[in-house]
Amino acid sequence: MTTKYIFDLDETITKTNYQYEEVFFKSHMGEDAKSFLPRKYELLMSYEKLYKKYDVKNLSDHFANYGFNIPPYVIEEWTDFKGNVEAIPEMASLIVWLADQNKKLILLSNWFTKAQKEKLHRVGLLSYFDTIIGGDYALKPNPESFELAIGQTPIEDCIMIGDDYEKDFLGAIQMGLSAYHVTDKNRNEIIRKLRLK
Repeated sequence: MTTKYIFDLDETITKTNYQYEEVFFKSHMGEDAKSFLPRKYELLMSYEKLYKKYDVKNLSDHFANYGFNIPPYVIEEWTDFKGNVEAIPEMASLIVWLADQNKKLILLSNWFTKAQKEKLHRVGLLSYFDTIIGGDYALKPNPESFELAIGQTPIEDCIMIGDDYEKDFLGAIQMGLSAYHVTDKNRNEIIRKLRLK
């Protein structure tokens, strides 16, 4: 029987508006922000392929390798989440329902823990999670991330739910962990299945 539910956050439980980052990076980088912002996601994904966890200094060095000077203190400030975030209503309802069933809820995300805690807090879901594991502990799909989330629970009693096919779904499956790949199209069907577990 499934007793531990491991959730990704962004695009799985929440939708986030990152427009504030444009103002933030322009204030810290000036004109360089124009060339950095369109490449930000690509550079983060290349970092995640090279490293097993997020580290402020390593990330600063990684950006520098591509010609962008973003000091560690700026990255620290960036990870103090300041954007607008909304819960996906169906997922929020599922989380509340699972908590009411005394299931253990774990958040396993690839971004910094403090930012993800703040997002959960803003959408009123932080208190439902037993543990928050961000990318500063371990990055998916590295086995270490899933091992942290599983902890002492038998793996057959755990399930991973996330929107990223490679990191959340395949990474979990390769660990022998049951998983659901959530999309906008299949979300309600997966929620129905999870309520039956």
